[in-house]
Amino acid sequence: MTRAFTGAACAALLLAGTAAQAQMVYSTAVSGAINSVDSDLGDGTGYELQTETDLAYGNFTADIDLGYSMVDPDDGSDLSSLTIDLLPKYWITDTWGVGAYYSRDELDLDLGDTIDLDSYGLEGSYRTSGFEASLFVGETDVDGVSGVDTTDYGLRLRGEVGSQLTLFGNMVQSDVDTPAGDTDARSYGIGAGYAFNEQFSGFVAFQGTDVDDTDLQVRSQSIGVNYQTSVQGRPLILTGEYAHADADDGFGTGDGSRVSLGATVLFGNASSKRLPGTTVSSNALKGDRNAISGALGSVGY
Repeated sequence: MTRAFTGAACAALLLAGTAAQAQMVYSTAVSGAINSVDSDLGDGTGYELQTETDLAYGNFTADIDLGYSMVDPDDGSDLSSLTIDLLPKYWITDTWGVGAYYSRDELDLDLGDTIDLDSYGLEGSYRTSGFEASLFVGETDVDGVSGVDTTDYGLRLRGEVGSQLTLFGNMVQSDVDTPAGDTDARSYGIGAGYAFNEQFSGFVAFQGTDVDDTDLQVRSQSIGVNYQTSVQGRPLILTGEYAHADADDGFGTGDGSRVSLGATVLFGNASSKRLPGTTVSSNALKGDRNAISGALGSVGY
């Protein structure tokens, strides 16, 4: 598999799906949040902006997600990340679909040059009433870190239990090739969302990352609540979330917490959203295309 092949597949699916763009159905969520971060590495204030768009026309669908996150430490330089996720898909039948994905994480960790992670690959999906599962395989190129490449395998699951409860989970395994040798890393998450009524809903998630041949482990837990109202007839969701993360690298441990307040505005056919994209918990729902991004996403970065 090559980046050129996957790019061509993405472009072909997008072009085919936009052939009759005027008749497309879309749902868009635009979310913003402010975060208070308290960790062993220092305290700070974070800001996030996320847009999530689902397009549909006939048998074609496309997911387009864009995000920006920044942490302004009380001491030190700003840390930031820019993310792009594209997933055009063709549904062969009502239940089986195939697609190609491209994902980019642009990380400024105050370590010199920006680190870019470009993930690309193929995905197959199965869906039925109240349930959807996807499997993907691909590669990740790590620009800014010489000689590091990964091969990625992942799984995403989501199920509706009645009209109020949503269960979800994901896992990605990355075979990492470095000049110092090869290792495996995996990132995973599980969670649930529950609608108490038309206005209030809550969510919880647990996420983790492990790296073989090292003692590195990252764990995070998050819990939050939404309140949905409307402004001039447009749905508005107000969100609060608390997340805690801890890490162990074999030499010592560290932990931190994040309190987040955010708002989400819905457009198009979108009428509700239980996990806004700016929450840590949403990473357990959407997952990442490689374990490196999964580790960062699980702690809200």
